[in-house]
This record gives sequence, C-alpha cells and structure tokens, in this order.
Amino acid sequence: MMAEAGCDSVSFGVETANVEILNGLKGHKAGTGSCSSENVQAGGMIAHASFIIGLPGETKSTLLETDQFARSTDALYGYHYLAPFPGTTVREKIQDYDLEIITDDWDLYDANDAIVKTSALLPQDMREFGHSYDDEMEFDWNKIVRRYHEGKPTLKIL
Repeated sequence: MMAEAGCDSVSFGVETANVEILNGLKGHKAGTGSCSSENVQAGGMIAHASFIIGLPGETKSTLLETDQFARSTDALYGYHYLAPFPGTTVREKIQDYDLEIITDDWDLYDANDAIVKTSALLPQDMREFGHSYDDEMEFDWNKIVRRYHEGKPTLKIL
C-alpha cells in the first residue's frame, strides 16, 4: 500500500547492532524491533538502515560489530554521529552514561561530526570510522541517481 501511494523508500533507525548499548537506550529492549529490508524491497521500495556513531558505551569493537551487521543486510545504510540535544535523556542525565559532551556549539549539532567521546573512543576515532564509509556511501548514492536518470529501477543496486 505504501509503494502504491508513492513511497519509494523506508529508513529504519537501527542505531547499533550491539545488544548492551541498545538496551541502554531509552529503556529499549533489543529484539522488540527489526529491520525488515526484505519486506520493504518485496513491496517495491528501497530499504535503508541508519546507525549512530558515539552512543554511550561505544568502543572500536562495538563499531565493528555494527559494521558487520550493516553489511549483512540487503539494505542501503549510513552513519550519523550522536548529537545529544537539550531535553534528551542522554544530555539531561549525562552523568549516567559513558559519555562526555565536548562542545555546546549548536552549529555542530547536525549529526555530521563527533561532538562526544566515550571512555574508549575519542572524537577522532569516531571520525575515522565514519569517514571510512564516505566513499562507499557516495558510490552507492551515485549508482541510485544514475539508474534513476536511466529510467531503471533503483532497487537491488548493490
């Protein structure tokens, strides 16, 4: 029904593949949601999974765990950086998390740069991880745009 109404893609906020980190977010319990890229694609739409870099408790190991999961899906995927805005639980109760906010420059709160650090990751570590996917994501996006201009379906491009 969504595809028939004109919807061409669905994005899932997966956030992380690490169960411990996921369980610590907003009281969420891992397993209560899913990224069903197969169902979305079967309905004629593009599936996209969104992940966050720099969540409380993030380490190089948890980033790699998320990377392996992201690559295992049939969905396009991308990364953004944690931006703990005022009023969010993470910012208001920062002392309860393995997290330090390194700036209050609101111009940087666009999820496109690391503005936090964890006990195991510095902002530069997060940036290096994020930048390692820039070329790959740009390649995938350019493929979608090219197929669109050629009048070809944008599904199953990878």
